[in-house]
Amino acid sequence: EATLLFAEPWQLRVFAASEQLHPLMFGGLRFAVTGSNGETESLDTSTEAAFKQKFGVHIYEGFGATAITPLAAANVPDAISPGDWSVQIGTKPGTVGLPLPGCAFSIIDATTGEEKPLGEEGFVRIGAPFSALQNGESSELWSLTEVRGRLDADGFLHLVG
Repeated sequence: EATLLFAEPWQLRVFAASEQLHPLMFGGLRFAVTGSNGETESLDTSTEAAFKQKFGVHIYEGFGATAITPLAAANVPDAISPGDWSVQIGTKPGTVGLPLPGCAFSIIDATTGEEKPLGEEGFVRIGAPFSALQNGESSELWSLTEVRGRLDADGFLHLVG
C-alpha cells in the first residue's frame, strides 16, 4: 500500500476529479508531493483543495531543475524542535519550500552575474555537490538555472514569472 505519492500538478487534478478513483484507493497515503521547474504547470489552490477534500491528504510542493536534480527544495510538514519545543516551519504557502539538506540557493542578476539581496527577483542558482558548474571563488558547486525566483527572509524559495 502506497504511503507517498509523487505526481505532477495536472495528474493530481485528474485524480481529484476522477469518479473512477475512489478515496479508498489512496487510503494508506500519508503525503503527496508535486513539483515545478518554473516552466511547467504549478499547483493551483483549487487542485490542492479538491485533492485534500477527496483523499484527506495535503499536497507538498517542491522545486527541481531537470539537468541538475529532480528535487532541490520542498515544503515539508512542520515539526517540533525538541530543544526548546518551538515549531519549525516546514511549509509556506506560495513557495516551493526550503532547500533540501546538501542544497543551497542564491538569486543572481542576469545582467551582472552578481548575487541579489533577499527578496529581490532574479535567476535561481542551485548549489549542491552534484551541481554541474563549479564556482571559481569557492569549493562549492553551483548551477545557474533559467528559472526566475526570489528568496524570502526565512529561506523559502518563491518562483516568479
